[in-house]
Formats: sequence, C-alpha cells, structure tokens
Amino acid sequence: MVKKKNFIDFINNNSTQSEIKGIIKLLLNMVMDEIKPHIYLTVIFISTIFLLILAIFILQIRIFVLK
Repeated sequence: MVKKKNFIDFINNNSTQSEIKGIIKLLLNMVMDEIKPHIYLTVIFISTIFLLILAIFILQIRIFVLK
C-alpha cells in the first residue's frame, strides 16, 4: 500500500508529468514520421481509384445516352 501511494505521489509531481509528456510527444513524433509516407501513398491511391471510377461512370453515361 505504501509503494502504491509513493508511486502515485511520484506520478502526480509536476516535473514527472512534464517529463512523461515530453517522452510521449517524442514517441508520437517518431511514429508519425514513419507513418506519413504511407498516409500520402494511401491518399494518392484513393484519389486515383476515385478518378478511375468517375471516368468509367462518365463513359457508361455516354454509352447510355448514345443508344
């Protein structure tokens, strides 16, 4: 019980909280740096698929109107 209270007091300390926040920010920045290229490729891929589907839709409308 005493160890638990000591740990809670340690975590509630302002300097400890700021250090934990700094570590978490550093980890999040590292993860985001690794994920960003994948996000860009995903956006490009989805945009390309959207344009292809739109082109197919337009071609189908033209075929329907001509018949």
